Amino acid sequence: MKIIYTLLFLSISFIGHSQTSKASVGYSLGYSFIGGQSFKSIENVNGDNFNKLNNGFQFGYLDLTLKINKKIGGYINFASSNHLVSYYGNSNDLDINVWYLGFGPIFTFNTNKKSIVLQIKPQYAPILKANFVNFNDDSFEETELSGTAFIIGHSFVLGESKGINFSINIDILTGYWCEVTTYGKSIEINNYLGASDYEKNINKVTLGGSIRYNF
Repeated sequence: MKIIYTLLFLSISFIGHSQTSKASVGYSLGYSFIGGQSFKSIENVNGDNFNKLNNGFQFGYLDLTLKINKKIGGYINFASSNHLVSYYGNSNDLDINVWYLGFGPIFTFNTNKKSIVLQIKPQYAPILKANFVNFNDDSFEETELSGTAFIIGHSFVLGESKGINFSINIDILTGYWCEVTTYGKSIEINNYLGASDYEKNINKVTLGGSIRYNF
């Protein structure tokens, strides 16, 4: 959370000292289609295997845009999605919260509709986490996966005037896990689990929308 507060402070400072920049702050909601081999092939600390990771809703808690000019700017995104796992043939036994903090440039393009613009938002996420919650016992309690990811965001923004605006979003995430932490002990996945890069990967496509306030 300290990183998020620091980014917010720097963003507000940037807005205050730049006369040419514009900013927007928003909140998003979408549905995430999750894939990759990480939850299918990597054995967890108890030597068990997951059967199926289900899709789930994603909430964007921070959607911050800083525009240097009409075409180029910066972007910060903090989002989290929840996924239920079919475990040992049963459903709803395990809940996984996948969240990330990403940042990068933003590029704005005009469309044939004057009231709609397309924004492309490539992002690097140095923080990618998966937290586990088991509903039936504590075998996964305090278990967490950590890694990094890249995200390509696409937004069709319905209006850029000051005040409240809306957008339709398509976000494509690809990443991989670096380590697993359980009961305070962190272990590199390569060394402990013997997983290949292919088995560590995670992919996620999120379709949704956002409401934002343009300054």
